[in-house]
Amino acid sequence: MLLQIMGDGTLAYDGTPPQYFMLTLLLILSVIVLIFISGKARKAVKKRFGSSQKRMEELKFEAELMDKYSTITPELIKNAEPGELLMGAALNIQKELEKNADINTAFSSLPSEKQHIYALYYFLEDSKDKLSSFFKNNGKPLTAAVLDAFKTYGNDDIYNIVKTEYGMFDEENEEMSIDYEVINKADKGFSQKFNKKDLALKLKNAGIYNISMDL
Repeated sequence: MLLQIMGDGTLAYDGTPPQYFMLTLLLILSVIVLIFISGKARKAVKKRFGSSQKRMEELKFEAELMDKYSTITPELIKNAEPGELLMGAALNIQKELEKNADINTAFSSLPSEKQHIYALYYFLEDSKDKLSSFFKNNGKPLTAAVLDAFKTYGNDDIYNIVKTEYGMFDEENEEMSIDYEVINKADKGFSQKFNKKDLALKLKNAGIYNISMDL
């Protein structure tokens, strides 16, 4: 039962049985839905492919850095970009830590310099959005190493902000509890005062990398 336009502009049925009209309508709707779904699927595949390709590029870059900084020499330190140096050294420390059944125990046995390198690199990764993100997603011994690193290499303002959030999220600290007003204030203060490039440069100039990458 399809409609057709007559010569005088009026509508008339073409005599198609009603059931065929419904089938035709369902077929048209099915085609529209299929086109819509196919478009969504293409976008999803493209997005997944883009994400996978990006991750492959990141893994390649990380592998290159691990190789480049597997042996750190004074000349290499001198010519290295501070952020790249921190990442390359941290990735090599992680590579060695992963050989151990108990990574936390292995980490705790590292010299303080290596603990600081490893902890600060992952701190910078996990605190990109805000300081509290790092402490929400990590625990000791990593968080304790970060606090000690800021005590050693950070200024007093930054250290005190980090110390505040460390205490808030430390499950063993019975004297402090989570206060989101304090945390939000600390997050804001940290984002205003902290500069990761300055920290990376300070680490480079402090001689922290004059160590062997072997555990």
